[in-house]
Amino acid sequence: MMSFRLAVVLTFTCFLILSTSPVLAQITHEEEAGSFLRFFDLGKPTSDSPSPIEGFLEHDGTLLQVSYPSNWTNESIPLVRYTGLPSVAEVAFYVPNQNVEVVISTEVPGNVVLSEYLSEELVALQNSLVGYKLGDSDQTKLGNNIAERIVYSSTQVEDGVAYTQLKTMELVSIKGGISYFFVYRADASNYLKYLPVVEKMIESFRFKQPGT
Repeated sequence: MMSFRLAVVLTFTCFLILSTSPVLAQITHEEEAGSFLRFFDLGKPTSDSPSPIEGFLEHDGTLLQVSYPSNWTNESIPLVRYTGLPSVAEVAFYVPNQNVEVVISTEVPGNVVLSEYLSEELVALQNSLVGYKLGDSDQTKLGNNIAERIVYSSTQVEDGVAYTQLKTMELVSIKGGISYFFVYRADASNYLKYLPVVEKMIESFRFKQPGT
């Protein structure tokens, strides 16, 4: 009887350790902002509906709608964020076996001005990314709302080792007191290849707040 109880305790302890590992991984990733580690949703893949865009599916989230290529993977519970400022990732889309990803994150910054908020984001990115260099910066739209767009380069670093050059496009918009970050990140060599597809995703973006 004693050996049976001991086996049960050991089994239960192992389960607790395994079940907390994703949380520890998330904390480590967020503290190491220059890292490009990817964490996967262990649940079933999200089943989305066909999009009006041929070859695309439509993700219907709580705060937003967006279409994405049907051959990309939808990660409905991403444990990553690629913003300088704190944010919560709502959804991530990535090309299987490629260093290509779109992550949409949100935050509730309070009563802030978009231009000032972007300035804070630029400072945060500069302080957290290795080899950060700002390229283009202009104003555009996200879901028919004014957005600030930046394009920058950085170096992918994991465990202190530099692997490759990354290029990122980030759109920042504020609507109804919520900030939205649309981040497209890829190897510099693949950035232009997937940019037209990502631009279609941006065009399909819709807010799901009251009155929109």
